[in-house]
Amino acid sequence: MITFETHQDWFEQVLSDPERVLLIAENTDGQLVGQVRFDLMTTEAIFYEVSITLAPEARGQGFALPLLTAAEEYFLDSLGSVQLCAYVDKDNKASEHLFGSAGYSIDPLTDANGQWWIKEIYV
Repeated sequence: MITFETHQDWFEQVLSDPERVLLIAENTDGQLVGQVRFDLMTTEAIFYEVSITLAPEARGQGFALPLLTAAEEYFLDSLGSVQLCAYVDKDNKASEHLFGSAGYSIDPLTDANGQWWIKEIYV
């Protein structure tokens, strides 16, 4: 388990990091649904890792794809062309389905624990 203090320190670092964007989503009732985070991987090309997490009570309700799509649209408005990637654990079939449905494809760079999914967006 991660302590509240450890999580708070991490969260403050995330918010102050100019190479990281954290978007938090809520439903129409104001309840937190999840978060999508974009982390700059390299400055040679615009290449970000995307991470999505849903609140446990929001899982299985169809929020993942609309949340990811809306986050990408919001984030990409200011960037133009970009490459996004997501690392999915080998046993996480829900994430494989999500990223496949969102237009990502499996990259040949894989390891024993999971695989990278890549999406290129040209604006």
